[in-house]
Amino acid sequence: MILIVGSAPGWNDEFAEMHRRYPDAIVIALNFTGEHIHCDYWITLHSGLMPPGWHEHDGAVSNDDCRIENRGGTVGLYAAMWALDNFDDNIVLCGCPIEGRCNGITGAEYNYNDRSMRLAWLGQMERLKCRVRSMSGWTRQQLGGPDD
Repeated sequence: MILIVGSAPGWNDEFAEMHRRYPDAIVIALNFTGEHIHCDYWITLHSGLMPPGWHEHDGAVSNDDCRIENRGGTVGLYAAMWALDNFDDNIVLCGCPIEGRCNGITGAEYNYNDRSMRLAWLGQMERLKCRVRSMSGWTRQQLGGPDD
């Protein structure tokens, strides 16, 4: 099992629930979430905004890294596609509902309801639906929950 952990409000509860169920899961933290949890990989599309030293994490991956193709959308989509390319495990998104307007860690406002973000997800939906599920929000409506 792979847990991709974003920072939407409620991310920590979603992650805690899934980590209890799958304590040996591979954990991929997105952006600033990596400062708050132990993770195997730490992925960002915003390497210039990350805390000093983040890139020294053994599993640091960014858009500056030629190992990943940016397919648009959000860092959650970026990480899900990277995980599909690199692992055979099922994936659960925690804190990646792709809805709302607030980051649950920084409090910054974003428009996660933005049509262009969702269109990028929809463009990859056929591939995502094979192994990716989500704990909440629009992505759960599209992909199903972890028990579906």
